Amino acid sequence: MFLEIEGNIGKDPETRFTPTNNKKVVTFSIATSRKDPKKEGEFITEWVNVVAYGDQADIAEQQVRKGMRMVLWGSFQKRTYQNKEGNQVDVWELWLNKCAQVFTKVKAEDTGSTIPDDDLPF
Repeated sequence: MFLEIEGNIGKDPETRFTPTNNKKVVTFSIATSRKDPKKEGEFITEWVNVVAYGDQADIAEQQVRKGMRMVLWGSFQKRTYQNKEGNQVDVWELWLNKCAQVFTKVKAEDTGSTIPDDDLPF
């Protein structure tokens, strides 16, 4: 299943290498929000762990930073591991296929600029 997620990056990417073939793996998290169906005007924030391999690992390592608003495309993969207590833990991760930063138009009053929005070239 191929998914699209938009949200804010929660932490700078962490780079590590696989033990068997020394391939780069970059991980980070993204926070997404949705309307709370039970509470009008409120939102629920969900954190998604993201994993990038290959070319996407290089891109994420160089371009993704905490606080950025981004759109990510990828597929969910389930990973299972055993924790310190010996319990099996299932983790769902978004395996990154493509990413893009979201740029929003800043209002003049937010920047201290005296240029009206209509005169901005973008």
